[in-house]
Amino acid sequence: MFKVVLIGRSNVGKSTLFNRLVGKKLALTSPTAGTTRDTTQGEVAWREREFILIDTGGLDIPDSDEISKGIIRRAREVVREADACIFVLDTTIGIVDSERAFARLLNQWKKPVVIAANKCDRPSLFKKAKEFVRLGFGKPAMCSAKNGSGTGDLLDELIKILPPQTATEQETVPNSKFQIPNSNLTIALVGKPNVGKSSLLNALAGYERSLVSSIPHTTRDVQKEHFSWRGRDIMFLDTAGLRRQKQARTEYEAGAVKQLQDYLPNVDVAWLLIESQIPITDQDQRLLRMLQDAGSSIIILFTKRDLLDMNNTELKNRENYLRRLLPHAHYIPAVFLSITKNFAPTELLEMSVSIKNNRAQKIPAEFLSSCLKSLQIEAKKTARKPHPIALPIKLEQVRANPPHIALTVLGQFPYPSAMLTLLEKKIRSALDFTGTPIRFIINRQLGKR
Repeated sequence: MFKVVLIGRSNVGKSTLFNRLVGKKLALTSPTAGTTRDTTQGEVAWREREFILIDTGGLDIPDSDEISKGIIRRAREVVREADACIFVLDTTIGIVDSERAFARLLNQWKKPVVIAANKCDRPSLFKKAKEFVRLGFGKPAMCSAKNGSGTGDLLDELIKILPPQTATEQETVPNSKFQIPNSNLTIALVGKPNVGKSSLLNALAGYERSLVSSIPHTTRDVQKEHFSWRGRDIMFLDTAGLRRQKQARTEYEAGAVKQLQDYLPNVDVAWLLIESQIPITDQDQRLLRMLQDAGSSIIILFTKRDLLDMNNTELKNRENYLRRLLPHAHYIPAVFLSITKNFAPTELLEMSVSIKNNRAQKIPAEFLSSCLKSLQIEAKKTARKPHPIALPIKLEQVRANPPHIALTVLGQFPYPSAMLTLLEKKIRSALDFTGTPIRFIINRQLGKR
């Protein structure tokens, strides 16, 4: 798999851009210069191309500091090994001497480079960003790592300079420590301590299926259990119970959170277990957000159903109440279950298989074209109003698992999130993406409406 390195001065937004492109927070971000002292790696997939993205330390720290010397030396080594570079510049500041010097080195090394004109989040900076052409790497990609605007254009430009992918490179699998053995379906059990994850796993092991193997693990690892169900191999990941951050002070618990985040990109469906008889907690909400940020498909399991003395109508009212306390969970199915009484997981497993299959589907281009026309009609209605919105001119799916939809808009006017909500409803009404998040990327093209 190809390697792409992010380079630039401190505090130009490399780590924020890294987290944005990878789709999860792996790199530490801070307003303090020199926060990133080592390289951080993550996988990026865009338009059926995949590559390893590498974040580096800032290249402008005074050489008098021994750590700073090591950062610069390591960054330069990474650049030499990379297949392409994203040179991140701060549009609000412009070009400084250290950037001119490093641009000369990149030209000497003859590395393919695309410039990310970062922090370009208002029209007044667009003209200033064009000055970066002077560095000799062509037209810069104007973007904002903080809000995500323009990052799709940046990736499009990067794909153009990457070498053609060979069969050998396509088979390369990075980060093998967190790869999961081959299975038809991989499910992660996530939740607070004592919510019933281990009890659920034990119940699954004894319900009309044969335990094929138990992959060795230590007490510090995510536990992996391999089952066979209806001729399908299923891998369950039993994660450690995650407490509130203020309580998770031990090295083990901090490692468990990090390990779960490392495994999530390889998980097909996450089962989020929440106790049904008590109110939703802040930690339940945080765990849901973590799964959503990772792009996981999710099923919410409200456990300990046997402790609720409710009929079906009362149970539905309880579900509606609990859902109102969970952020952006409208697309996530919820199931009430009792692990100790009348436990029958067939429906749950069938739902998980369906979610996995639908997660990978491609949205027909003709349907997106129809959606685009509807968006354009709505945008034109605002053309004469005091607060016009940008005009949508292109709509396409650029990635699956989960679906990523790129919307290109014309002009400097904002594009309201309410329009994206309507678009999401239209897509979900036509295609089954139950349990799976739909990601939207806004690309902006300058010009008049």
